[in-house]
Amino acid sequence: MSLPPLLLFEYHWDPLPKQLVQTLLPELTDLGYNTYCLEAPEDVSYPDLKQRYIEGLQSDEKISSDAQQLLAKRKIIVKEQDLIDMSYDKLSKLMNQFVSSQVVSSQGFKYVAEHIKGLPVTRLMGYLFNQMEELSIDIKPIDLGSKDHDTMMSKNDPSERMNLIKKNEVRRIATMSKNILQLYKEGRGVIFLCGALHASNLITALKKSGLDNIVYYFVYPSKRYVDSLDNVQLSLDNNAASDKENGNKELTLEGHTQLLTESTIAPFSRKVIQQILPQIRYIKQIQGGNSHSQFLSSLFVAPFCSLPSPWISCRCFSKYR
Repeated sequence: MSLPPLLLFEYHWDPLPKQLVQTLLPELTDLGYNTYCLEAPEDVSYPDLKQRYIEGLQSDEKISSDAQQLLAKRKIIVKEQDLIDMSYDKLSKLMNQFVSSQVVSSQGFKYVAEHIKGLPVTRLMGYLFNQMEELSIDIKPIDLGSKDHDTMMSKNDPSERMNLIKKNEVRRIATMSKNILQLYKEGRGVIFLCGALHASNLITALKKSGLDNIVYYFVYPSKRYVDSLDNVQLSLDNNAASDKENGNKELTLEGHTQLLTESTIAPFSRKVIQQILPQIRYIKQIQGGNSHSQFLSSLFVAPFCSLPSPWISCRCFSKYR
């Protein structure tokens, strides 16, 4: 059988999409999903990739700890979660006033603020890696090679990094769509958490390659990263502009958006599974059939075939049918 790729477009700083994947994984593996893709260099092995995350987590935790200590010296007592919950602009201002020059002078206050706010996601990725290892899910980086990808992501200033991200969009979409299509042709069940910026371009590229049974959503939070910026509307507008450039008659994200909160994760995960089930395609017959097809063939004097069932376990069958 052929499983529809599951693409969830997100903001990388938002922990809720990772929590959604944690909730979905047991049911997805029951259905046969076995590959988790990442926006990471395609030429980096999983052990090296995991080590990068471990080192990144250690660095981010040190930055957070150093920032709290320096703030305490200024009689500003805050918990780590209080810093994480601040909007990026407020946290940047606080770091600029009291912290960054003493923590990482070469990287600056924007770097410090960004990495403190990213701590929940970095920690969640560690839990996700462990969960996927337990479920025997392969982790596949599918982005540009390490030379280009690392150059792009090494920019500490978010504006400079975003300029490079936009500059490399065409090449990245070509690389990611090529890798997803190849995994699909190999019969793998693909799960991909991808930046919201790429939604229209990636879905368009996949459909042009003949892959049309895709389950996808833009999952967005209620919180803003920057107080003055409506992240969600900006993402919708940017993707609408990409749709126009791509010649799409319909908006890619129309009917494919979901507000994600702690309370909506469970019901939305059920909705995702229910949407996947009718899009599972059968590509192999059971050689020689089974007792059911043999009985029907003899009864109606007509050929009946048997196809493998997508419901790997009784629990999955009973829960969603």
